[in-house]
Amino acid sequence: MRFLLILFTLLVGCVTQKDRVRSDARLELGTAYLKEGKSSDAIKTLEQAIKLNPRNAAAWEKLALAYSARGAPQLAEEAFIRSLAIEDRPETHNNYAL
Repeated sequence: MRFLLILFTLLVGCVTQKDRVRSDARLELGTAYLKEGKSSDAIKTLEQAIKLNPRNAAAWEKLALAYSARGAPQLAEEAFIRSLAIEDRPETHNNYAL
């Protein structure tokens, strides 16, 4: 786990503006899938958003919601924690409490 945290930290500085834009687009699509109840599609798309920009706190939060909808509470909790570690947002705290 510690290794993954170090690797995550190293990768943070390697995100280009183009990757951020692409990540945000994947976040929007993943959120739409989630709203439609398509948690599998949402998970796949949100994981792509995170791969493009590991510091996308909103993508981690939506991924947590998708995992929760899919019935994977442990994965959801890990994603919520990652989101909060990146950016301490009230919306994430509210969703984490669900």
